[in-house]
Amino acid sequence: AYVAFVDGDDRVRPDFLRTLMDALDETGAEIAECGVVKVYPGEEAQAEEAAAGAGPTVSQSAESQAGAGPATGLADTEPTAPGTGESPGTGPSPAYTLCSTEHALRLLIGDRVLHQHVWNKLYRRDVLDGIPFPEGRTNEDEFWTYRVFARAAYVCRVDAPLYEYVQRERSIMGSPFALRRLDGLDARAERLAFVREHFPGLAREAKMNLYGSCIYSGQMSLKYLKGSERHKALKKVDAIRKTCVPTASEIAAEPFSARVWLRLSKVSFFGLCRLKNLLGKGF
Repeated sequence: AYVAFVDGDDRVRPDFLRTLMDALDETGAEIAECGVVKVYPGEEAQAEEAAAGAGPTVSQSAESQAGAGPATGLADTEPTAPGTGESPGTGPSPAYTLCSTEHALRLLIGDRVLHQHVWNKLYRRDVLDGIPFPEGRTNEDEFWTYRVFARAAYVCRVDAPLYEYVQRERSIMGSPFALRRLDGLDARAERLAFVREHFPGLAREAKMNLYGSCIYSGQMSLKYLKGSERHKALKKVDAIRKTCVPTASEIAAEPFSARVWLRLSKVSFFGLCRLKNLLGKGF
């Protein structure tokens, strides 16, 4: 049995299910993810995939789309296993990339190639058992997807844009920054704790990703929130930040430009957020 999710106002291409089912059957993976096209009101679907073989750039989280922070800690050097299958009666199927559990989680944490969204994927039913969505949260994908990936021996990325993501001004991600958006920080903090326990080799990536998200959230809170909401937001951001402050060796492992921002953040975290806002960096 298989499970797929589709948002009520999004669309899928006619071959969405068949292509992903074929990918699961051919590779033996438990999860197959496809590419995404954004659809704007009154316009044709706009594919935002990178050239074949380069990995997609669409379907990123709000933080990644906006230049989430100084660093994700991701160095994507592990090879994957690309392939092209044959679908009976339809000719060659789209190229795919097959990732083992830990590699898939690494790509998910970095929001490259594989993404947090629940809806551009097809799952084998048994990989979802016992993993509920959180109640009363926004960004529920981020609380859920990494746990499902951790269950999968393999995740398959299909290089075809089969899901149409309709852009709406009143959606959570399309609306102005609000206090509830900080649920995403809680999700990433929970993910870091989970990774530290079950996949310690990915702890640095998860930690640096969370710290970068704290910087982005600090920037957005200072830029868009006022009064008591801003106070609550900054207090929450600061509390989570303190759980993931990078060490000197972790900072040294980052690219030069990231090292500059990270070192400044340790002098004055919210001072850095204000500076990046002033310079127009990170959004």
